[in-house]
Amino acid sequence: MKNTISKKIQRQITILNFLKNGTQKSNELLNHLKLKGHSNSTSTLSNDIKSLKESGFKIDDSVKGYYTLLLNGCNELYSHFIKYQSMAIAYQKALNLPKKYMQHILFEPNALEFNIEIFNEIFKAIQLKKEVQFNHVNFQKNNTIKQYNFKPYVLKEYQNRWYVIGETEKGFRTFSIDRISNLKITKNNIDIKLDRIDEELRFVVGVSFNEETIKPQIIKLKIDNSQKEYIKTTPIFKNQEIVKENETHFILKLFAGNTVELRQQILKYGSRIEVLEPKNLRNQIIFEISKLSQLYNNV
Repeated sequence: MKNTISKKIQRQITILNFLKNGTQKSNELLNHLKLKGHSNSTSTLSNDIKSLKESGFKIDDSVKGYYTLLLNGCNELYSHFIKYQSMAIAYQKALNLPKKYMQHILFEPNALEFNIEIFNEIFKAIQLKKEVQFNHVNFQKNNTIKQYNFKPYVLKEYQNRWYVIGETEKGFRTFSIDRISNLKITKNNIDIKLDRIDEELRFVVGVSFNEETIKPQIIKLKIDNSQKEYIKTTPIFKNQEIVKENETHFILKLFAGNTVELRQQILKYGSRIEVLEPKNLRNQIIFEISKLSQLYNNV
């Protein structure tokens, strides 16, 4: 199989990973590239640094002979770049192996087929600041299909699914990319309200939001210590903090809006988590648990 992942991308991943450890001298970086089997010419390194900076990475090369990756403000860009490019390289290597080795890589059986064409067209519309028109399938209304005129503002990933957020004539909406078809970029210009979107989503867990759920509040959760490392490495929300802990449990404080995705996150931990406050969220979880109890008691 042809090498579809460019040597340039692989080289740039090596550079970023090395620079993440702190400021590096150019000769140390060149030696590291050689050690990893990449070109270690000064001109190639210079071009790679320029390319990475143009892509949005903050690399300080103002002091001759030294490079510093400034992660403040680009941590998300760094992590996503590394994740997707590194996995692409790993998959490519696996595909070059005999089929008998593929049994050692287990994929999610219900993984969504990512609609890259729709994604790219929406991203193109955002760049051009144009309104789009498309059909969308509504799972909650018997898979009915409706056509929308939509002003796309941002693309957002949540739980391995991509969404586009923007406005219809009825206000802000979120649409799942995998349920969009027959998309057309119109000639209608739009004013992208990026600041408003950032403000709306700042305290939102997930992608379902409205005027009520975007209002942040202090949420306190009592969680069994067996879940502590999971909560740390896979946060319920970015604005979370452990404020108290003992031998059996810890108290996690969030500052977030009360969305359906937040409640789903809480419920997935079952009896290992308890909502202490606010009262309205606690009552919502109690109500959901009572409905579950009725289902199983009726069996």
